[in-house]
Amino acid sequence: MSEKKLIIFLSILCFSLFFVYVFSFVFDKNSPEKITSALVNPKYAEKITSFSVESSDGKLEFFLIQDVWFGAKKDMIFPIFQGASKELIEQLTQIREMYIITKKASLEELNLFALDEKQSVKICIKTGEDEIITSVYFGGYNFIGNKIYVRGKTPVIYEIQDVFSPWLSVEPRQWADMELLPKSLIGNISSKDIQRVAVSIGEKSKVAYPVSKEFENFTNTILSLRAGNILSKGKTGLEEKIGFIELDLGTGGKITLEIYKKSDDDSVYYVDFMGIEGIAEKNRAEVLNQSNYVLEISSWTFDRIIELFNNLV
Repeated sequence: MSEKKLIIFLSILCFSLFFVYVFSFVFDKNSPEKITSALVNPKYAEKITSFSVESSDGKLEFFLIQDVWFGAKKDMIFPIFQGASKELIEQLTQIREMYIITKKASLEELNLFALDEKQSVKICIKTGEDEIITSVYFGGYNFIGNKIYVRGKTPVIYEIQDVFSPWLSVEPRQWADMELLPKSLIGNISSKDIQRVAVSIGEKSKVAYPVSKEFENFTNTILSLRAGNILSKGKTGLEEKIGFIELDLGTGGKITLEIYKKSDDDSVYYVDFMGIEGIAEKNRAEVLNQSNYVLEISSWTFDRIIELFNNLV
């Protein structure tokens, strides 16, 4: 068979298989029943104040304090990216198409679809009264990978379009506000809001004001820098403080970052967000007193801070 004929033959075969696949769903009376519903009753959308994500790899808990979402894993409490919780709640309470795979799954079927207790990822939703509204279990994916199998507390298995993968992780860094200056706590502060910078690294210290391009470069960069990892303060050994950065705001507030070097690794540094002083509505004292996390930055990020620091005038 010539190459041209082989290509034509394979093309016809592919199209034939495609139409067989499509028609099997169109004409198969046993195709999954489609319903329109939500994983969580939409009436609870505005009442959800905490939730948890749990898998065989661990558990993360999330709670709302003074309109800010925080995450907690064991002894670590940290601010999360606020859009993550909002989007997750919106998706959970959104009316969507759902296909019923089976209405009464056996233990074997739960295991097959990765919806048993060991394999699934469970999201528990709670209201302000700490009442569990419902639990949603997320399992495996279809063979294409664009749909995921889910169930509630009952053994009914559904297939839905997968939009939930980003929220099925129990790794804190997948949820945390990883900016050195977390917008979840300080708001959308810009370089123009900063009226004074005081920086001390090693034996050198500088104070700068918004009268130069270097000041603008420094503040813009500090406001945009992100960390690579997040850790509990108790697990880092913050014994070698090497500097700090203070940002004075025009409104009278002050933001402070403390910088530490890992005692046994010169390529790893930690940044500790110390909070905001002098702005009652943004201080969130209750929250900051509970937070006990530090951000880990690479030597590249630290060197970038040093470069900007050296250029400050």
